[in-house]
Amino acid sequence: MENLTAVQSNLGSKLEELLINFKQDPVPRKTREYFGKRLGLVEVYWSEFDRTHDQLNPFEETAPEHPHFANCYYEDVCKVYEKLILLLKDRNDKLEGTTSDDTMATSSNGKFKNTAGPNCSERHAEFELTGYNDALYSGH
Repeated sequence: MENLTAVQSNLGSKLEELLINFKQDPVPRKTREYFGKRLGLVEVYWSEFDRTHDQLNPFEETAPEHPHFANCYYEDVCKVYEKLILLLKDRNDKLEGTTSDDTMATSSNGKFKNTAGPNCSERHAEFELTGYNDALYSGH
């Protein structure tokens, strides 16, 4: 379990670093390619973070006092992830002169594609309501 929480801590730090760096990067650097690359990194980090969360989830029942669970680390990083996605999408839309309410991700050519799905809070609530195995086998 400690190895998994260490992986999540590292990935959470990487997501926070992306958010901080985005806010500090000068506007001229923020091109379509910049947004595509950053959003791609966000998705890679989040995918791994979410995968390790799935592996950690059974431990929440046996070790709820562990700081990882007691301090709601998943929810905290989820907020950073959602903020990054919305910020990157919004700024890219402004760059291209478009707007959209869809959740977005990048494809290999740096363009955005729709990947709408449940947000972190909904997914976490689903785990709490249906149990780990039900959520795991439902395809979420």
